[in-house]
Order: sequence, then C-alpha cells, then structure tokens
Amino acid sequence: MNQSIRTHCVVTTAILSASLATACLEDNPNNDECMKHCWEYSYVVADPNGDGDLEDSCTNRNAAEAMVVPIPGNGAFRGRACIEFQADHNRVKQVIAAAQSGSVAGLSAAQVAAWDELTQKIAADALDACISYATGGSDHDDINLGLPGDQACTGSTAEAVCTTAAYDAVLAAFSLSDQGADIAIPSYAGVESGLVAQPECQFIPETTGEEPTGGDPTGGPQSGGDGGQSGGTGADVTGADEAGMFGDLDDGVHCTGTRCSVDMAVWSRILDHFSTFYDEGVTLVIGPTGAPCNAVGAKLGGLGNGEDANDLAVALGLRNGDVITKVEGVSLANLAAAAAVVNDLQSSVDPITMTVRRKVTTNSCATLSYTITLTGG
Repeated sequence: MNQSIRTHCVVTTAILSASLATACLEDNPNNDECMKHCWEYSYVVADPNGDGDLEDSCTNRNAAEAMVVPIPGNGAFRGRACIEFQADHNRVKQVIAAAQSGSVAGLSAAQVAAWDELTQKIAADALDACISYATGGSDHDDINLGLPGDQACTGSTAEAVCTTAAYDAVLAAFSLSDQGADIAIPSYAGVESGLVAQPECQFIPETTGEEPTGGDPTGGPQSGGDGGQSGGTGADVTGADEAGMFGDLDDGVHCTGTRCSVDMAVWSRILDHFSTFYDEGVTLVIGPTGAPCNAVGAKLGGLGNGEDANDLAVALGLRNGDVITKVEGVSLANLAAAAAVVNDLQSSVDPITMTVRRKVTTNSCATLSYTITLTGG
C-alpha cells in the first residue's frame, strides 16, 4: 500500500484498533452511475377497533384539537426501496427463499443484515407515505370529507401516529425472529439508476431478456452461496461462509447487542490484510453529516463492494451510513483528532469503547455505545 493510501487510512487504523470500523478514509469517494435492484411492499393497515380509523389520533393542524385518522381508501401504505449492491440483492433473495421454506433459523449474519437494511428502508418509505397522507400531502387536502372543517394532522403528530401504524407495523411484518413462514415478502419492483459508491458498477440483470416488472420476489437467476454474483442454483441459502481474508469470523467475532469480543487471531489477520478495505472500496468520510442525525464523525460507506470488509462489518453490527462519533470518549471531529486517537489506542487497555450514530427512520437517529474486547491473546 503506497504512502498516500497509508495517509488516507490513519483514521481507519484507529477505528480498526477498536475492532469496529472497516474502511480506508477517502475525502472524495468514487461514485459511479449504476442500476439498482428495487423492492416494494404494500402493508394492509390493521383495524383493531373495526371503525375504519388508525388506532391512534393526531392533532388537527387547523383546530389544534384531537382528530381520528381514517384508514386510506386503498387500505394500505406502500414502501419501496432499492439496493445499492448486487451481493446484498442476492442475499435478500436467499432470505426470501429461506422464509418461504420455513428455514430462516439457518441464515448467515450477512444475509440477515441485508434483509434488515432493505426492510428498514421499505418501512421508512411506508412511514413517509403515511405521514404525507395524514397531513394532507403537498396540497393540504382534507383527509376526512365526512367531517366539517379541514381534517388533516400536524406534521409531528402525524409522524407519531404513522410510526406505529406504518413503520413499526411493517418492520414487525418483516421480522425474522418468530414468524417462520408467515414473514411478509416484498415484491421485486424492477430497477432504477443512481450513483453507487464503488470502483465499478456490479449490477447483474435479473433475467437475460426483459426486466421483471414486479410481483416475483425471487425471479431471475439465483446466485450460489451467500451473496455471490455469478450463476448457480441458489439452493444453498443457509450454509456458512468459508473463512475469508480475515479468518473465521463466525468463531472469531461474537457480539451481544453492542458488546463484542474479537479473537486475536482474527485481529492479526485484519492487520496483515489491512489493504483489503481500500481494495474493496470501503470509505470513511470525516465531517458533519447533516439531518437527521446532525452528527460529526467518520461516516462509513462502501460496504458491499467486496465480501471480506462487508462480512467483518456485519459481524460487528455496522452498516453503511453509520457515523462513528467517538472512540474512547475522543470525538472524531477532524483528521487531527482521529490521529490523536491512533496514538492513544496504542497504549489503551481493553475494553475499548466507541459511540455510533445510526439513522433509524426518516427523521430520527439512535446512539449506540459499543464495548470491544480482544480475546485469546
């Protein structure tokens, strides 16, 4: 790895020393125009009271009083999301195949992470659709013509109502934890063009002829294994990944929530093959992130370009868009602060702590506090 690359990776060295971040710092990620696979799901709104209204009420934007929110005429809120990386699209198809056969218990961490990321985006889009409906949309429409006056919710109370009625409900429908064959299945919704932060486009069409128009969640050629990009039968959706560049992550990395342990054998391989992060196009960009998280730190991106960096991030519970704001209590506000963290970590003792900000809905973020322990040394 040349000197300029080593300089770009100073911040990453600090974060990798905490066994969390998995990227080389790049101030200007390389964005390529690429096609993305898209999925959608229409959630049929529950009516527990049988009155045709959403379960919670909101505040009328004009009268400043409580009002009921009628279930929309089509009875559903639709969410749509596109997947940036081909490998993750393949993993989603593998999860669907496993769900339809009732075998989700054997899915790999990478498959579950790809599913969770897609379904959270679909839920967030359904939330936006619900909020737009409840507030009357851009035209400020009356959402209940059967009542006098202008019936529509304020933005903040609409979000509260819709978080329960749409976002939480959609995520619950997609949950892999306890539903078995009853897991909701999104429909394939074709492709769209967009910028992808990777060295080159990795898009593979779903068919050799026309693109599917939706409704077939597993249509097109399945890839063999977990997230591969070439042909195959797609039958083995639950098999464990072979040991990669960083060793056996299934045995070497263990996390319970945000408390993780990393075996020294895995850690040594990470250091020995550090250039893998740069080679696979993983990025860390330091600076302010803007809304909704309004965080300052190192924003993680480019996961999914290659298998090894992505699998390590999945094992540690990290995702594209996560912002690492602090390591050992030190803010990663700029490159100088990150360099100071590098020096501090050289004499640090376990456990190492790290703070991460993560976007969870369109308008909200969560703060995650990680504790990392190196074991087996």
